[in-house]
Amino acid sequence: ENLTLLPDQHPMVDVPGGKGCNQAIACAKLSSGANKKIKGVAFLGQFGNDSASSILKNALMDNGVDISACGHSKQYPSGRGYVMIVPHTGEVSAVVSGGSNLYGWKSWGVDNENEIEPILADGQIQDIVSSHSLLLLQCEIPHLVNLRLAKAARELGVPVIVDVGGEDRKMERDLLECCDYLVPNETELERLAASYKEGDDNNNDDEMAGYGMVPQHEMTEIQSQIGP
Repeated sequence: ENLTLLPDQHPMVDVPGGKGCNQAIACAKLSSGANKKIKGVAFLGQFGNDSASSILKNALMDNGVDISACGHSKQYPSGRGYVMIVPHTGEVSAVVSGGSNLYGWKSWGVDNENEIEPILADGQIQDIVSSHSLLLLQCEIPHLVNLRLAKAARELGVPVIVDVGGEDRKMERDLLECCDYLVPNETELERLAASYKEGDDNNNDDEMAGYGMVPQHEMTEIQSQIGP
């Protein structure tokens, strides 16, 4: 880790992370002592063109995470998250610069209208998903990438968990239709409910379904986390 000391300021610590990276490492640690029949954990993301990409790669590989499906952007630096903590209250706020993990997905069809790069076929994405028993998504990568992965998982019968954390964006119905579990924290749940309530005259006891957020099929469940 790198440590920056400024006069009269709390230290700034630079460490590998990001929601997806942290979740992949946590899953790998949990599965390392489990039944040997459990398949390994893989991470899918886009590394940047800077020194931070090596730090991120090493952090994942040192914890046994497979990164063979990841890309490497020649155009964009690695994504960065700047987390600020209020010392007296413990309140947290963050600013995210998406970098390669937000903009480096042209081969997946994101902002690639002129086919600057060859676009992955659906079968190739199914190959990425097929060797795993669970797909965990979050909102720090483009919606289209999540959607293509979720559709592949749905075709293969692989359960899909969508963590709402990341970019504050509406959960699109096409993604929700492929989702088995939706996982927002309290703040994200309130934001999503409010965004779907606008302009909706339906008012029933099932808050999220009443706002048109969750497709009416038996597979979707909402698991809300405690905390902001």
